[in-house]
Formats: sequence, structure tokens, C-alpha cells
Amino acid sequence: TSTRERIQDVHDIHYMSAAGHGYHLGVKGFIYMYMLMSPSIQQMRSYTWLKRHLPKEVVLEDVTSLYTALCVMGPFSRALVARLTSTSLDSRTFPFFTSRYLDIACAPDILTMNMTHTGELGYVFYIPNEFALHVYNSIIEAGKDFGLKHCGYFAMRAVRIEKFYAFWGQDLDSYTTPMECGRGFRCKMKSDLPFIGREALQQQLDEGVKKMFVMLLLDPIDHNTDLDPWPWGGESIFRNGKYCGTVTTTSYGFSLAKQICLGFLQDFDDNGNPKFITPEFIKNAEFEVDICGTLYPAQCRLNPPVLPKKVMLEGPDLTPHRHKSN
Repeated sequence: TSTRERIQDVHDIHYMSAAGHGYHLGVKGFIYMYMLMSPSIQQMRSYTWLKRHLPKEVVLEDVTSLYTALCVMGPFSRALVARLTSTSLDSRTFPFFTSRYLDIACAPDILTMNMTHTGELGYVFYIPNEFALHVYNSIIEAGKDFGLKHCGYFAMRAVRIEKFYAFWGQDLDSYTTPMECGRGFRCKMKSDLPFIGREALQQQLDEGVKKMFVMLLLDPIDHNTDLDPWPWGGESIFRNGKYCGTVTTTSYGFSLAKQICLGFLQDFDDNGNPKFITPEFIKNAEFEVDICGTLYPAQCRLNPPVLPKKVMLEGPDLTPHRHKSN
């Protein structure tokens, strides 16, 4: 089997400073070649970090200008993309969090990832620029039967927040460690592999962390979305009447029908210094978010709630039916 026909793993990684502070990347790996996707806001940071640490034998090239990235996401995305390729897209043939080259609307070798940054079913295409307009037009045409719409920034922001997906540069930054934001499982701490920042992360595993990333669900009875002011980030969080953290990003959760805030909590001593914090800090406590001077009750969580099932893998039924007589 040629390399282009194999399914490749996709890894969501944080690359570290010596202090364990992370930068976010997505990486798609071959045996001798890797393609790394970096958030636009840290393109040069990622390139500089890699250039500094890679051995001289490794060639690093910025190929951003060679590709156009398109993302198709939502309940009908698999059914839609299936109309554009002859390759099977079922979960066994093309599992989640993997990538492979697909022929999309006769455009050859389109690097396709089975993942999205919203938590929805979907695919990310990295298309050579010469095929980009053709693939885009083909997606739009095929999407007419599925109610396809263009998705704006704030729509993606709203969809991802229900899944507890953090935004780089707003929720997380270069001073956040994976242990503090609940991403420790992405670090190979149980292996013998050495990596930059491992000692700092091991220290956090042994001693604990002093801040914790959480999800706050505003009570829709106390906070009326139509009448009360919306949170926008930067609001203070209170635990049992005592300040304990700050909201980083917010959005309305359409599946949950309530406002959702993400942010970091800390447990301060009498002198205002943060102490080590554990999940017990969240249990059996009452939380409130200060929005424009009013405290609104909120449910604090370390994991996202169970959302209504809405993924329809086969898409809508487009088969014409005869009208039955009464």
C-alpha cells in the first residue's frame, strides 16, 4: 500500500517550554514526514520554536501559502462528503482523529482529517490552491440537499463551547500547562520518552496544580438570555461568596439553552496567594458569575454535560414518496 493510501494518525499536541508551559499544534504524521497545523495567531511562534529545537538534519518548511483549508462540519457532513468521493467514510474505514488523502470532486490527493475544532462530526480539507475553488463550489452544490450554510466565527465559538473545547489565545496561552487545563492525558507521562518540560509537568502531577480550567453553566431561571446582559469574558467568578477566578470565554449554548462560561479557578489563602487546588474544591460549593455587577448562579463542571444526540450519519431522506390516500 502506498503512503498516500494509508490512514494516518492525527495528534493534538502541546509543545513545551522548560517550565511546562505549552503551545498548541495539530500534527499529521508519516513515517519520515510530518505536517503540522498551527493556529494562525501563533504561526511564527510555532515555526520559531521548531526551528530552534529541531536537529540540523531535519528540513522545516512553511507551506501555508500552498494550501487552502476548508472545514465541513455538522450532522450531515459525512453524508455530504460521501457524495464527493468514492472512498468509504464509515468509522471503521476512516476513524475519528485520523487523516488520509481523498479524491474530492475529482480533485486528487486532498489531505482530509476526520475531526473538527467544534466537536461536531466533520472533516477538514487541506487543498492545493489550484483545486480550492473547484472543491469549494462542489461542496456548496452538494450541500444544497442538506441545508448547508456558511459558518461564521461566533457560530463556531458557540458550538465548541458546549463540548468544553478551549480556544488558544483566549482560554489558553503560553503560560498554561496541560495539567492545569485538563489536557494531561495528551502527555506521554507514563512512557519513558523524554521531552522538553517533562520535569515541570511531573512536578505538577506529584504536587498538584494551583489553577483549574472549568465550565460554568448559568442557571436559565436566574439569567434570562433575552433580558439580562450576556457575559463576554473577563467576568469575576465567586465560590461561596469569595472571589476565586476569572471567565476567559463565553457563548450561548444552543443545545443546552443557556449561557456557558469557561475560565480558571484558584483557591487563595488569606494573603491572596494561590494554594494547590483539587476537584474537591468544586464539589459541594456554590458558584456565581459577576455580570455587570449582578451575581448569577452557575453550575461548575470539570467535564462537559451530555448533549442531545443529533448526529445523522446518513443525512436526510431525499427519496421521493407517493402521497398515501386517506
